[in-house]
Amino acid sequence: MLLISIVMYGLCNAQNMIINTADYSHPVKVACVGASTVYGANIDNQPLNSFPAQLGRMLGNKWDVRNFGVNSTGILKKGDFPYWNTAAFKAAQAFNPDVVILMLGVNDVKPQNWKYKSDFFDNYKEMIDIFRNLPSHPKIYLCREIPVFQDHWGITARVVNKELDPMKKKLAKEEHLPMIDLYTPMINDSAMFGDGIHPDAEGAGIMAKIVAKTLTGKDFQPVHAVCPGKKTKWFGYDCYDFQYDLLDAKLVLPHAFAKDNP
Repeated sequence: MLLISIVMYGLCNAQNMIINTADYSHPVKVACVGASTVYGANIDNQPLNSFPAQLGRMLGNKWDVRNFGVNSTGILKKGDFPYWNTAAFKAAQAFNPDVVILMLGVNDVKPQNWKYKSDFFDNYKEMIDIFRNLPSHPKIYLCREIPVFQDHWGITARVVNKELDPMKKKLAKEEHLPMIDLYTPMINDSAMFGDGIHPDAEGAGIMAKIVAKTLTGKDFQPVHAVCPGKKTKWFGYDCYDFQYDLLDAKLVLPHAFAKDNP
């Protein structure tokens, strides 16, 4: 009887994680909130290949995925670079998202920050409440961190796995948040992490696949693109609308390219 209850709970919890686009009168707005792994540090052509950009292409036109990642930031207010103080945090709230993907925590384990770890729960809960109380009342997903394959900049796999990860799992349980496991599916993908911490474009694609399946219940493959963003028209020219460091940008293509593409 206990086993049946556990299985049924797992099925119900998985269903509760799925977003139905038919429930929205507009493209589902997804705010990806985090540090460098969200922003796309060390990824070639970041507007095209970052995790949020690839997630947006996979999900398609019924979704509006935005990148609110800021390199080096953390959740701890007393830390050396709190996400709280960034323009991205304000922009994420102004976006009034329907879904929030929260991926903060790794930079908090640096020794100069982790000495304030007693504030971790309260700081995280406060941010969760701020997003919860937006007019859109978004569904919030907490992420288990991607693997740390090589210790760098005070970030160590031991602290992430033995201290940070259990704290985030406890937080998800207490706050009744679905948790997306980015660790287990990527544990054998060290070749995609050039510095041992940041994934390359292929790794960002795997992250996007995991999150896309969580949101929809469907399997996805990376979507190849030459230009970032969504294709539109601008005075008869092909145009791509995309986001670049919180700014709305347009890339307009000529009808014919000059020789050697100067």
